Amino acid sequence: KVHWAEAQEACMQANKDRFKPAKKGKNDFFKSMASGGPNKEKEDEKISEKTKNGKEYTTRTAVIIRTWTGYEYDPEDIFYLRALVNELSIQSGSEYVVHFLIHVKDDNAQVWSDEDTYQRVLDESLPEEFRGMGTLWSERQMGLIYGGVHESMYRDLPVHGAYRSTYMPVQYFAHQHPEYDFFWHWEMDIRYTGHFYHLFNQVSSWAKEQPRKGLWERNGRFYVPQEHGSWEDFRHMVRVQIEHGTAAKQNVYAKLASDAGVKDP
Repeated sequence: KVHWAEAQEACMQANKDRFKPAKKGKNDFFKSMASGGPNKEKEDEKISEKTKNGKEYTTRTAVIIRTWTGYEYDPEDIFYLRALVNELSIQSGSEYVVHFLIHVKDDNAQVWSDEDTYQRVLDESLPEEFRGMGTLWSERQMGLIYGGVHESMYRDLPVHGAYRSTYMPVQYFAHQHPEYDFFWHWEMDIRYTGHFYHLFNQVSSWAKEQPRKGLWERNGRFYVPQEHGSWEDFRHMVRVQIEHGTAAKQNVYAKLASDAGVKDP
């Protein structure tokens, strides 16, 4: 009978001094212009870079769970989501906050223009204990927001759709939530048997140590330890392939260019 949105909010309030005050969004800027003018806005932006205790502010991260209207949450889903909120948000003192980004599959539902419709669809789309943690979006809505992107179809999928433009609704969410420094994009079919905070912390620390050079090329390949050896060996292999090339783009794993045509006729 826990209401997880209230639990996350209470945790954030108890730890708010650890985090830098949220940046003002575009709407907040115009509100401040109406009430105090540009000088007052400039004064409000003078925020200390350290906490009251002289420590560096802790960054905040939104963990966005991708789901959709009509999704049926079974008991195992509920256990998984409770663990995610508990281990990432509550136990971290609100360093992480869990949200649901819900795809409204009915493009005719006026979720972007009618508050009653929005709230009704939102309530119907989440188990009661997670209500208050969701944001709705639809493909038609993304077409309106990203009107400058030319509409096209690829494999019968629209450019503003969930499969081709996954990050459109994520950017929309980020625009609404300037209080977060980082965003994780999480699917409902992911499971982890360890502690979620440890996983996220270790992955983030490891990522910060990776050099920018060659990042795209490493991300474009699968790393299989049994095949490639250590991570350093893999990085070296990618560097060599970048500098000397491979037989073909689709054959970056061929050990010898001479037998590429035999292995992949």
